[in-house]
Amino acid sequence: MGSHPIRVVRLPRVVPVTGCKGSSAFRVLSLQPPRRSHLFPKVTTSCSVKNENHRGARLVAQNGGEYLNPAKEFRVSLTVQDFAKVVGFYQKVLGLPLTQDWTTAKGRCVVFSVEKTTLEVVDEAQADLIDTVEVGKRVSGQVRFAFQFTDVHSAFKLAKAEGAQVIHGPTETPWKDVNARLLGPDKMQMTFFQPPTDSRITPK
Repeated sequence: MGSHPIRVVRLPRVVPVTGCKGSSAFRVLSLQPPRRSHLFPKVTTSCSVKNENHRGARLVAQNGGEYLNPAKEFRVSLTVQDFAKVVGFYQKVLGLPLTQDWTTAKGRCVVFSVEKTTLEVVDEAQADLIDTVEVGKRVSGQVRFAFQFTDVHSAFKLAKAEGAQVIHGPTETPWKDVNARLLGPDKMQMTFFQPPTDSRITPK
């Protein structure tokens, strides 16, 4: 019988550190395989919200740093008071296609799909900067939605007509986006933004 080589996977050593507000923080040490080391910094710091079990912060690096079980879908579940009004807003103003309806006699639930979905993570300083640029002062909470439009001015006017509260009208940012801030019928703060590539569109 032929022998098979034994592959050794080295797990990083995790120690708790301080500095992440409202969460447990961990410093991942020696996360550097012998090859392709330029992909792995020797020391990184990450935050895990309400993670009191330090063992839960262990990371496994394999196949050049790819995770074994990446998430396949990002879904936001939003609980609202005026269900019909919020669903109408998301359909008419945001133009989101309704792809699933799980409404039963016990409760109502629909699922919208978005062509492109991203998760933006910012620290307090960056949140202050964004709010100052878009509104003039800090107004946002922990979560804020952002929707991209080809014509942000038209989207802004339609949102107002459909009951959204204006926090600040369209304004050009230092990074040349045109951004507006509103409060939707679900009381969720929303940024409507138009990238520089569409800046040729003027207000109507």
